[in-house]
Amino acid sequence: MEFASKIVERVIDFVLNVAYIVRYEQIIDELNNHSKDLGLHKERVNHQWDESQKNLQHIEGTVKEWFRKVREYETRIEEIRNDEGHKETGLFNGLFPYLRNRHRLSRQAKEMMENAKTLIDESSKFNEVAFRQNVTSNDATLSIANYVEFDSRKSMIEDVMAKLEDSNIRMIGLYGQGGVGKSTLIKAIATKAINKKLFDIVAISEITTNPNIQKIQEDIAYVLGLKLEGDGENVRADCLERRLRIEKGNTLVILDDLWDKLDLNKIGIPLDDAHNDDDDDFVSKMNKSKEIDNGDSNPKRKVEKIENFHGDYKG
Repeated sequence: MEFASKIVERVIDFVLNVAYIVRYEQIIDELNNHSKDLGLHKERVNHQWDESQKNLQHIEGTVKEWFRKVREYETRIEEIRNDEGHKETGLFNGLFPYLRNRHRLSRQAKEMMENAKTLIDESSKFNEVAFRQNVTSNDATLSIANYVEFDSRKSMIEDVMAKLEDSNIRMIGLYGQGGVGKSTLIKAIATKAINKKLFDIVAISEITTNPNIQKIQEDIAYVLGLKLEGDGENVRADCLERRLRIEKGNTLVILDDLWDKLDLNKIGIPLDDAHNDDDDDFVSKMNKSKEIDNGDSNPKRKVEKIENFHGDYKG
């Protein structure tokens, strides 16, 4: 039986080798068709790649690896197409060159056809080619060009930073007279908190005189990488609240330029009303009447105090 099996294997191998020689032109045509098909798949994935990058998304590692393999395939295909052996696949070149080159090139083409099929199959399984990059803060909002840290500002910033480092505060709200540098101050605090890695995520939203609940929700959700579902204010608030509870101590929420009481539940911020004595002490320190130097030597232009509130949202 073993002897017979070996004979069968040799016969099959012989037939396959003969097929490579006889079907040379057909196999080369099939390779060209598979390469064209792969090119269409590459074009489709490449369009998705471009669109993803326009939307500031990161390309999946599997997609990058796929493109690397496609480039290798294309390089190998060019080598096969430019092989000098194609010029010696006719009988007029002699029997030996005829048999050798047709067999060799057909086998190589057949192998590359299988590679093309594999690459096409892999590209068809890409559900997504990219993912949203990990945003940790509203960088554009926090930008403070030409910022100068005066002594009075420095003292107040140090007070806040010390409290952020030594307590469970996860939310800051700022209110007070307009035009006194509150926003600049809070942005400086947020930037320092990020640089010191006190929080994984820092979200900031400007409230203004007419609070836009949807905008506030979107400002916070953007940094969390959260897609707010539904059009209803309450639906978005519920979604945001559940996410903030998951984040717990990793996120600092800053509400800038408050003008009046704000219903945090409507936004989706689960505020904990229970503050310890240290927290209350922090409020009193920050509410002390102190002048903030705005860089103007005219004493009449000294700005008034900056007041703030803070809190722990429930996790």
